[in-house]
Amino acid sequence: MKRGKVKAFTIMELTIAMLISAIAIGISYSIFLIVSHSYQSYLTKSAQVATAQRLDAVLQRDFDRGLLVSKDTSGIKIQYPSGQVIYKFDTAFVVRKTATSDTFKVKTDSLRFSFEGKAFSEYQTPGPQNRIDQLDVTAFLEKQKITYHYHKIYSSANLINIDVHAIH
Repeated sequence: MKRGKVKAFTIMELTIAMLISAIAIGISYSIFLIVSHSYQSYLTKSAQVATAQRLDAVLQRDFDRGLLVSKDTSGIKIQYPSGQVIYKFDTAFVVRKTATSDTFKVKTDSLRFSFEGKAFSEYQTPGPQNRIDQLDVTAFLEKQKITYHYHKIYSSANLINIDVHAIH
């Protein structure tokens, strides 16, 4: 009986093929980790920006529609004919309280209150001296400080209704 050669791969050929496969799998896994991390980072940044934009829109709307904006012990109070909205500013979040509460996870650094160009920071006893027409909120967004400006334009009739001594 004659024995013929069987066509097969050698050990060296199999080793080289496995080495090439391992390199390809390693590169694919590394690329997958990079893309996955990048996507998660994008989602986080996108959520932070969306939250900051929502807070900005709600605060601007309240400033525009409110009758009176005044400084409160830990934030601001906005009077409406039907009630009030209270904003409490913490370094890690902002809480908007009405009948329900909304929490915005926006990191704030500083608040600046002013009325007719005169800045003040201390809360005084309740009264017209706490009225504000300008609020500057400095927030951290992606490790950058961004200052949001809110301005309330009072009508003279509105100011007289709030403080009857304003005429004198």
